[in-house]
Amino acid sequence: MIVRILSDNQYQLDNWHKPAIAQLDNGLFEAVQQGDQAAFARLLFQLVQLIRENGQPVPSHKLVASDVMVPASDVTLHAAQHFLKKTDLLVVSRYPAIYWQA
Repeated sequence: MIVRILSDNQYQLDNWHKPAIAQLDNGLFEAVQQGDQAAFARLLFQLVQLIRENGQPVPSHKLVASDVMVPASDVTLHAAQHFLKKTDLLVVSRYPAIYWQA
């Protein structure tokens, strides 16, 4: 699977990482809903770290569609809350931090 960290790079990860990504995403969703800045920052750091440590960077000259999108590692809780309110797709799919493309 191809994961894009916004303002960073794309990474190729094995599909067996999906459950860990989904678990961190569920925690991020709850942190955004509860306004828990500490949990949000911790979980986003863990998600980005998981991707960077286990993924292989996709060379910048290759054009590859991303399967998963993750916000930049420096996104604020306020920005995530604002994005969640304005993006029905993410609210419906319960993925504030990432979404799986069809």
